[in-house]
Amino acid sequence: MDSQKGFTLVEIAVTMLIVSAAIGMAFFAFNKLSTSSSRETMSVETSMDKVVGMELFRLDIEHAGFGIGLDESCPPVKYISALNAADVCDPDLQDSLVLRSTLNNTNSKTLGWLSVDCKAGDPWASHILLDERKNTTVNSLVFLDYQEKISFVAPSSATACPIDAHFIGYPVDTSSANSCKDQICSRIYYTLSSTQTLPKCAAGTKNLLRVVDNGTGSPVLSCVADLQFRFALDTNNDGIVDTVGDGTILPTNNDTLREQLKYITFYALIQDGPYDREYNYSSNVTVDSGVTLTFPTGCTNCSNYHWKVVKKTIKFMDL
Repeated sequence: MDSQKGFTLVEIAVTMLIVSAAIGMAFFAFNKLSTSSSRETMSVETSMDKVVGMELFRLDIEHAGFGIGLDESCPPVKYISALNAADVCDPDLQDSLVLRSTLNNTNSKTLGWLSVDCKAGDPWASHILLDERKNTTVNSLVFLDYQEKISFVAPSSATACPIDAHFIGYPVDTSSANSCKDQICSRIYYTLSSTQTLPKCAAGTKNLLRVVDNGTGSPVLSCVADLQFRFALDTNNDGIVDTVGDGTILPTNNDTLREQLKYITFYALIQDGPYDREYNYSSNVTVDSGVTLTFPTGCTNCSNYHWKVVKKTIKFMDL
């Protein structure tokens, strides 16, 4: 009679140990792969958001002062660190980079310009020389003279020219709140949100908001741990930047500001991946002289996230 040999307890135990080890290694590898995949996915998303957000920021910086008369009371560029009820232009803002322009890059009604050879008493629309408006149906314009000072604000195409002269007209959207004192313009400001609710973001991080006039704002960057600006001035008009600092160095006189301010450098520490308990990131990042980016106060596990420093230098083109 044939006999069959069974497995001993030792053989079964060894087999189970080998299988368990194999499953454990497979799970570890899968977990690492999953974590890496998740981090790479977030990194790609962050990079895409950064490109779009920074492009809009660049356009806003370059066009700061566009269509703003030299005799407008409110400055085309300003950094506000604390609320000041006595500020006639921006009493409602703090910790904000403020830009003024007739042009809002997210509103096609405000894009472009036109030139007219005005005849006193005639509608300005009867004497257009060159029309570069994106939307030619927008007939609310601010007209500046050859000295780039405010000449007149036209609410419609029927508005009469005040004198015989050549003017440049800048379209404006009158449905939005006016953010200038002596003409019509838009106020675009960048500030960090008070809170953010994105579950992927580390505790204490915020959104960088782009706010137009009195709006609620739209995020241009998410999961921002720290944000700083540096301004570059040419104080002796020799064509060479000689002073770089935070918003406290900006001239308070608008003419001096326009003459001296050359560019701005933007620094941000943004999250570049999800929580990773095996990762450790330095709590402070010194980017340039006098510029150190830090984690939010009270974020005990921020060092277990992946981070990226964003730095961008942009020239002011329309001051």
